[in-house]
Order: sequence, then C-alpha cells, then structure tokens
Amino acid sequence: MALLDQTQRLISRKFRVRGSSMEPAFAAGSTVVISPVSFIWRPPRRGEVIGLYSPEDKERFELKRIVGLPGEAVSWKGGLIWINGQPLLESYAIATSAIPGEEPRRLELGPGEYFVVGDNRLYSRDSRLYGPVWLTDIVGQVLPSEN
Repeated sequence: MALLDQTQRLISRKFRVRGSSMEPAFAAGSTVVISPVSFIWRPPRRGEVIGLYSPEDKERFELKRIVGLPGEAVSWKGGLIWINGQPLLESYAIATSAIPGEEPRRLELGPGEYFVVGDNRLYSRDSRLYGPVWLTDIVGQVLPSEN
C-alpha cells in the first residue's frame, strides 16, 4: 500500500479551490491534491470527494462529493438526499431546507453514472441541476491533506 501512496503523490496534481460549494471541507483559496490513480483499480465510492470536468463546461474543473452510485435511485428535495428510499446521513453537508411546495425529484443512475453534490448545498451547481456525471468525466480523488 505504501507504494501505491507514493505513486499517487508522484503523479497527482494540485489545484486551488474557487467558490464555496465544498465548504466547510474545502474553503475557497485552499489547495487540494487530486490523484488520477485512485480509480484505476477500483470504482469511486460514496462519500469520496473527486475532481471532475464540469458537465456544463468541459473547460471548467470542479470538486464534488459522490453520493449516488451506478444502479441506485437518488431522490432529493432541497439539500436533503435519499438513496434507494433511505435518507443519506451526511455529517459533512450544509443542508438547505426545501422550498415550500417543492416536490421531491428522482433519478435512476445507469452504468457508469454517478450523482455528485457540493457539501454547501445552497451554493453548489451539481447533479441536482445538471444530472449524473459519467465515470469518464471524473479526473481523480481528492487526497487527504498533509497539513
């Protein structure tokens, strides 16, 4: 495992966070390290923070958290999310309440599709707006900070 960690650090890239969609975990102006090696041997997992190309603009790079996996049914209302009908417990999220009269939305994820969201739900453009992201759009996993 030490060799994998060393390899990840050798080919990983640093990025500066812009915007507040991933606060409080990643504040605007902070630096993150993203490793493309993580997902060579295994698929992304729920709860992992990833770097991806924005589905809205392939020139833009985003940080998001994976909450929905291929084959799952994801429902959401405001900032609250359910996976296959079960509420997703997210200690990292800054949830927002639903707008009065807002109906829950639902999406079935297909093979290779992931549902991603920002931790700061009020200030995040994510799968709730642009739909699922493809595995091929995921650049890599955000590595734990060395600080």
